[in-house]
Amino acid sequence: MYYIAKNQFGIKSWARVKRLRDFKPEQGSEYVVAKTWKAIQGDSGLISIYVEANGKLEKTDRYKMFFHH
Repeated sequence: MYYIAKNQFGIKSWARVKRLRDFKPEQGSEYVVAKTWKAIQGDSGLISIYVEANGKLEKTDRYKMFFHH
């Protein structure tokens, strides 16, 4: 299972998909992708950043750090 949200500040709306190819990204958009819900809800963690490329998600070498109180 994958959890996908637009890479933006503030509250995120997470989509849940079984396979990355099941998600249809918006052209030119950037997304954060977590493989588990625990990665999102944990105390802190790094989540991979993906970009839209030719209608699919493509992983970058960048990460976003999440902190929870």
